[in-house]
Amino acid sequence: MHFNSIKNIETADEIADRASDTSSIATPQNKISGIGLTRAAILFGIIVATCFAAILAITLYKNSKGEIGSRTYNQIISSHELVDDVFPPSVFAIEAYANILHTLRYTTQAEKNLVKFKEQRALFDERIEHWKNSDIPAEVRDTITVDAAGALTKFWDVAEVDFFGELISKPSANVHRAVDKINVVFTQHREAIVVAKQQIEIYLEEREVATATNISTLNMIYYAIVAASMLVLVTALAITRNYLILPMTQIADYTTQLAMGSDVGNVPHTNRKDEIGAIATALTKFRDANYEKIETEKNITSERERVAELSIISDAERADRERETAKAIDAIGSALKRMAQGDLSCRIDQPFNGELDRLRTDLNSAIAQFGNTFTKILNTSESLGTGVREIVTASDDLSVRTEKQAASLEETANTLAQITKTVQSASEGAENTRVIVETAKTDAQISGVVVEKALTAMGEIETSAKEINQIISVIDEIAFQTNLLALNAGVEAARAGDAGLGFAVVASEVRALAQRSATAAKEIKELISKSTEQVAGGSKLVGETGEALHKIADQVLEISVVVDEIAVGAKEQFKSLNDLNASVSEMDAGTQQNAAMAEEATAACHSLRNEADELTNLMSAFKVGGAGSNTINRAANIPAANSNAAATKKAPAKRIIKTTTIATEHHKPAKSPAKNLISRVTSAFSSNAAVNDEEWEEF
Repeated sequence: MHFNSIKNIETADEIADRASDTSSIATPQNKISGIGLTRAAILFGIIVATCFAAILAITLYKNSKGEIGSRTYNQIISSHELVDDVFPPSVFAIEAYANILHTLRYTTQAEKNLVKFKEQRALFDERIEHWKNSDIPAEVRDTITVDAAGALTKFWDVAEVDFFGELISKPSANVHRAVDKINVVFTQHREAIVVAKQQIEIYLEEREVATATNISTLNMIYYAIVAASMLVLVTALAITRNYLILPMTQIADYTTQLAMGSDVGNVPHTNRKDEIGAIATALTKFRDANYEKIETEKNITSERERVAELSIISDAERADRERETAKAIDAIGSALKRMAQGDLSCRIDQPFNGELDRLRTDLNSAIAQFGNTFTKILNTSESLGTGVREIVTASDDLSVRTEKQAASLEETANTLAQITKTVQSASEGAENTRVIVETAKTDAQISGVVVEKALTAMGEIETSAKEINQIISVIDEIAFQTNLLALNAGVEAARAGDAGLGFAVVASEVRALAQRSATAAKEIKELISKSTEQVAGGSKLVGETGEALHKIADQVLEISVVVDEIAVGAKEQFKSLNDLNASVSEMDAGTQQNAAMAEEATAACHSLRNEADELTNLMSAFKVGGAGSNTINRAANIPAANSNAAATKKAPAKRIIKTTTIATEHHKPAKSPAKNLISRVTSAFSSNAAVNDEEWEEF
């Protein structure tokens, strides 16, 4: 069954008015059916969801009252923690009090215990701030943070100032008075802590009793909601069975019997105003359509018999048409077969019946048009073959010339590269020579300076020799005077007799020493005179050497200038040859490309010539024209074509020469850059080699 037809059924009110087999008595099922299946399903889902939500909410609330981490649990834990902190008296306060007693007994550790006492006070203040912000009753919080802490405030101050201060600075009776004050204040603090402990125990007991009561009440509510939810769920399932499942089962049984062809009467539940009622109404439509289908099949059977009678009549007419059509097809097939064999002169002269004759006329027109077209193609292909042969001849000549030109230019490039390397080597040699000459010039200048210094030293030596000569003359005079004095001393000693005998011996020795000094001074004077003469000669020779070195330095300078000019010229020659080599290399690459393009163009021309010949051979197989036409024989036309080509072979050449002449006159080539470079190289080498302008122009 197709339930999509439900959209086209009548309204529920109309179906209820026309239903003759339903009771107008209002039943609970009829009342429920008024809300529709969709709303019923939604209502059922809402009920079930509400029950589960209630169970979940009470469960979560119940758990929140007794689970670990809840507010109640935290309050209980905080209360127990507070009891542990405040009774016995606070851990930090007891340690501070014990620290004071320990210091009173061991006064030498007062400073160390004071530091520890301050840390204990800071820890106590930190715990007091903690309990100020904790979740405990207000009266307990005030007892701990106000009464107990206020009592200890004086305890901390008295202990730090009166006790530790006096004990560290100068022990005295004030220390014991401070201890008495500390005992009084600590007793007050203890009493406040005892009161706080009693309050906390009462609060903790109340919280435990309240928590137990809440959990018991929540358990009872939880069980009641679960029972109510189960009751609602069972009721909803019963209503679903009576309202939805049973009617659908009845409609399914009715549909099965209807499909088997049984007469099952009216469709049940057509009076319902929900989806089941709509299905029942649609099923009523299907039942009525089934009855109409049976009547339609009967009409089709009678119509089929009438069509069979008409078919016998039309078969005879169709046989006649088929015979005429077969005749026409045979004629057209014969004509097409002749066309396939290359005969474009075939025609169909016998007319056909009816519309087939127009097909014969169109075919004859098409064959005639093909004949005319193939005739024009044949003529064009012959003309194309002749032109292609001429192009092939010209292209072959161009390719040969281009290859020769490329080979010549390549040899030129190689030769020019060798010349460039040679000039580069000459340039490098000139540069090296320039460096060597520059070094020689520098060495000659340094030698001249050394010679001048040697001349100066010789002059100083000659001056020193003259001074030494003067000193020796003085020594000679002193020796002469000494000799005279010794002689006088000998005379006086002789006069003295025996008393002057020893003095006479000394005078004799002094006289002999003075004579030897005079002799030595004379010899030294002679040697120094010879040395002075030799130094003068050496100074003269050194002077002459200096003048020769100056002349050599000047000549080396002139050589350096000349070598510099040679090196600059060699660099310019190398640069010019390098530029020329680059230009020739570019021209060589362009010529190689032109040669490759010429070869490709020649190959393309040969291929085009072969294709033109093949096209002409193919076209020669066709027979065109009317009844008296002749077959175009390719073998008969080839000699004529060759003779025409031989007769007109020079004509294309003249035409090409004419075109070249026109191009030369109107588009004269510009001056070649290679020519300019060769001129520059020629001027650099100062040679008289001339360049043939006509050859470059032709190139």
